[in-house]
Amino acid sequence: DQNLSLLKKYVEEENYITSEILILREGIPEDCNLLVICGPEVDFIDKEIEEIKNFVEKGNRLLLLLEPGSFQNIKNLLNYYGIEIENDIVVDLASRRFLGDALSPLIMNYPYHQITKDFNLACIFSTARSIKIKENLPEKMKGDILAKTSNASWSEKNLKEIDKGNVKFDENDESGPISIAAVVEKEIEEGKKARIAVFGDSDFVTDKFINFSGNKDFILNTINYLCEEDILISIRSQKEENQPLILSHKAGKFIFYLPVTIVPVLIIGIGSFITLKRKIFY
Repeated sequence: DQNLSLLKKYVEEENYITSEILILREGIPEDCNLLVICGPEVDFIDKEIEEIKNFVEKGNRLLLLLEPGSFQNIKNLLNYYGIEIENDIVVDLASRRFLGDALSPLIMNYPYHQITKDFNLACIFSTARSIKIKENLPEKMKGDILAKTSNASWSEKNLKEIDKGNVKFDENDESGPISIAAVVEKEIEEGKKARIAVFGDSDFVTDKFINFSGNKDFILNTINYLCEEDILISIRSQKEENQPLILSHKAGKFIFYLPVTIVPVLIIGIGSFITLKRKIFY
């Protein structure tokens, strides 16, 4: 479910005005302060990359949420701003213990940053890719990692094996923790700077996942930081909304078998006992 209606609603509740655009046809409006690109399915063409780069170089802000896959033009754009992406998928065995899915990292490791300051909520990503900051950033730039996976994770490079269901660490993979979100800032001129935030997943802001624990706060805090609305960075009060229940793999199996097998067997057993007792009594 790639519906972003809840994200749009929550962003507008922070007093932002949102609108959808087609870069190739309309260009990026002059009054746009933050461009959000969420889960592109195909790579951008050169003209679109040029539009985005010109937008950033004016001192504007870019938020990119990118699923695993090969996006060479986007990769080149991010590389220009000191951000590295690989064609990989993050595997996290710790998440398999909690969620039953090693490809849905449960994030609880947040290096210190203004976005993640005092942030202690878990976030869940789904089929995420790694996001890195270059060791030697271009001049007048600085960058920070925002989130990492657990020590039991790795960056899987052999995507064909994942498609086959073969998930195992080998010498070609990078061991965790794996960084999956980052932010960079570039000084354009004195008093004017551009900011870019990149996440290695877009699913976590969809209607299916955004109300899970810290997902909503993480993305809204990032947007507020990019727009320099630092006063709005916070952990928001939780409304009574449907929240997913996290179970370990064993607990999940128990919950499944309880109504399917255990309870019927108990009912049959009790019924047989009562019938037998009645026969003996009479």
